[in-house]
Amino acid sequence: VLMRGPLQPKGFVLIKTPGYCNSQLLAPMISPELCAKQMGLYHGDAAVLLRTEIAGILLMKNPESKNKVVETATKIASSSLSAVLADHKEPVYTVNFEALNQK
Repeated sequence: VLMRGPLQPKGFVLIKTPGYCNSQLLAPMISPELCAKQMGLYHGDAAVLLRTEIAGILLMKNPESKNKVVETATKIASSSLSAVLADHKEPVYTVNFEALNQK
């Protein structure tokens, strides 16, 4: 997502979803454009799903490499996120989507 204007986030939101979302290839659709002020968003599960899809397309002829590529990309992203949050002065919020009780 490209934001208009200078980069001046007022906070950072970490989004966490229950495991069954990933197993069904689902992720809540959340955009920084939905916020009243500029916010940084990180939804790790959605990012892993996207990385898996991209790796699957790019490595169609060599599918056994897909998991290793996704794992490496996730480690790199995790390191980058840690570095960004280390210097982040604005508040950091965590949003947890809870699993529904199914009977």
